Amino acid sequence: MNHFASVSPIPKLSKNWNLWYRSVELTMRSLKIWKYCAGTLAVNPDELADSGRAMAIILGTLSEEDGNLVMSCNNPEEMLYLLRGKYEGSRSASIMALKGEFHTIQFDDQLSFFGKIREINTKLMALGSSLDEIDMCQRVLAILPPEHHDIVGQVRVMSEFNMDNQEIELKLVKIESLLRQRVKDRESGKSSVKQSNESLDKSVTLAATKSDRKKFIKCHYCHKMGHMKKSCYKWLKEKKSDNNNNESNSKSVSGKTVLAIVKESEMNISNRFYGDSGASSHIVNKREWLDNFRPCNESFDTAGGRIKIIGYGDLNCQFHTGTEWHDVLVRNVALANQNYNLISIGQLERIHEDLSVIIGSGKMKIMKNGKCLLTGYRSEEINNLYHLPIRVVDSSSPSFMNVSLISSSTADLALLHERFCHVNKNTIIKMAKSRIVDGLSIIGSDNMGFCNACNDGKLTDVSHRLSEKLSNIKPGQSIHIDIAGYTDQSLHGNKYYLICVDEKTSYIKVEFLKNRDDVFNKFIKIVNQIKLETGNNVLKIRSDRGSEFTSNKFRGYVDSHGITHQFACVGVSQQNGLAERHVRNVNDHATSILVSSGLPKILWDEAVNCSVYVLNRTMNYKNEVPYNDWFNKKANVSNFIVFGSRGKALNDEIRKFESKTIDVYMVGYQGDHIYRCYLPNKREVHLVSAVKFEEIPKCRSVAYSIPDDDMFSVQSTSGFTKVNGDNDDDDGNDDDDDGDDGDSNGVVDVSKRGRPLGSKNKTQNKVEIVNY
Repeated sequence: MNHFASVSPIPKLSKNWNLWYRSVELTMRSLKIWKYCAGTLAVNPDELADSGRAMAIILGTLSEEDGNLVMSCNNPEEMLYLLRGKYEGSRSASIMALKGEFHTIQFDDQLSFFGKIREINTKLMALGSSLDEIDMCQRVLAILPPEHHDIVGQVRVMSEFNMDNQEIELKLVKIESLLRQRVKDRESGKSSVKQSNESLDKSVTLAATKSDRKKFIKCHYCHKMGHMKKSCYKWLKEKKSDNNNNESNSKSVSGKTVLAIVKESEMNISNRFYGDSGASSHIVNKREWLDNFRPCNESFDTAGGRIKIIGYGDLNCQFHTGTEWHDVLVRNVALANQNYNLISIGQLERIHEDLSVIIGSGKMKIMKNGKCLLTGYRSEEINNLYHLPIRVVDSSSPSFMNVSLISSSTADLALLHERFCHVNKNTIIKMAKSRIVDGLSIIGSDNMGFCNACNDGKLTDVSHRLSEKLSNIKPGQSIHIDIAGYTDQSLHGNKYYLICVDEKTSYIKVEFLKNRDDVFNKFIKIVNQIKLETGNNVLKIRSDRGSEFTSNKFRGYVDSHGITHQFACVGVSQQNGLAERHVRNVNDHATSILVSSGLPKILWDEAVNCSVYVLNRTMNYKNEVPYNDWFNKKANVSNFIVFGSRGKALNDEIRKFESKTIDVYMVGYQGDHIYRCYLPNKREVHLVSAVKFEEIPKCRSVAYSIPDDDMFSVQSTSGFTKVNGDNDDDDGNDDDDDGDDGDSNGVVDVSKRGRPLGSKNKTQNKVEIVNY
């Protein structure tokens, strides 16, 4: 069957881009293949055949030069994209030339004068543009010769700029004909037209009088002399624009405004993406495009009316630079019922300092670190927006496990609360507003409810904190140490952990212990790490009088390295309060995230390690971020994930027709780009980089339930990097260039306070802290 038998021929593409584009669109719509030019990707053989048919239709209407231009395109949408870039440039030049010609017109004869204006306006309309009516009226009245000044005044008084050019032309023709008739009658001495002349003189005199009087009138809108506000062309122009917009109720429901969203019901543009610098949020119209979807009930006031926001999620897509496609993940994208999709350029610039937007010559370029990330063109369908070549990609594709982040950490406060291991919400808000770390967006709304996990893990008595001013020490020179435990063995066989807190920056380091004899070796390791990360030697330590810190081996190392060791009195834990408070704080957060996740208790050392990692990158009571002061650079929190989030990790060791992923649970971080993931089927912790998580904060809504403990006894295979449970072989710091905050194996006391069981404090009288 001939698919083109009933289709009208398409004209060859020449200078008239609009006619050619419309012909192609109508032809392909009649064949039901236009969707492949509007963002739909061909997948199965039938769709590939239809896409090829659309490309053949376009190629058949092109010249040899244009055919070579689009020869390397893979789909019809790319072909139209390149052709638009070529012919839209010449179209813009033609429009500028015609408008320049209009501003150079001189008045010789009124009939030819208005004929030229009409000709220019007709050509502009053929190019999809036109002359502004008020500006055109002002131009006409401004270049009339001096003999028509009284007519200009009469037109201004009588019309108040409510006349169009045709009415002005008819008015001028009528008055000029009366003037010619008056001169002719005076020369011939006829008296039959006396009454007509007197009427004309009276009208001209009245207009001149009003014109002279207007010289002393000042406009209260533009503050210029010669007219009143009701005759001000600027005021009338803005008033006309306001009436055409049909604005809805201006009261905002959620405090957000998307300026460029309009209802375009006449065009099928549901798959297209548009960029707008005035919009405050990214918006799409298809639920299946979004991952990690979070329902909500909000509304936006827009130029086209109020729209309802159904929820937020993450969008997997590709950006086109003009030559190639780049994989991108856009976070915090709103879902709304509208006819097209919107990318907020302002939000990208506001959140990411490395992004810049260049607009000019009908193009929009988004640059990242000096390289082009996306190239868009001015839209023909919607005014003041730019068409962006973006295509949505299936989120289940393994190639999109590692993608670049184009948005910061989501602005959902409940989700951020759990990502930050249940840190106080006011701290997160303060961090976002002060921009003290990278990758954290400004909080949009407070949707926090009552967090049971926080109360279960962090409810305490009043604080007894003492403040000290430390201006003479540097990071790493004065540290407080203590041991936390004792509890059941962890998955890695740990029972204790050694905590080290810097007195200057409050930066925390932890090392996990299988028995108390490892304290000395772990302390030496921490001292070496401090020297490596800060460049400063440890000069002073403070601890209690536990037997681990008073042994001859420990004393000999401290004395040989010139380290001052201060002890707290027996039974007076407040004298080592800095370490004690941080032990309690770490234990509280570890308990909260472990309870909230529903994971087994044997992972408490992973919970401690994760809590320390997050607390080091969180604002403390001094309104400072310990990581920033410790490494002298700003922390980046864009990689934070809710502890215990279920995810899909890429499994390299698979057979044909088997799933490419395996179920994992996020239990910690290994540097900035690697996650520590728990495999319940094998009861092991692996280091994974290619992984996608489903984050559902429980303090906002009811999330899925974690399987019972009997699930963790099932055996399976895995192809990840296994974390060795042996404490001597696995330090957990090899992949972190900045220095990790703790050992990969650890212990936390989630049930007891005070000194660990098995401690052998010496029974001495209480004395003041002294130096040894």
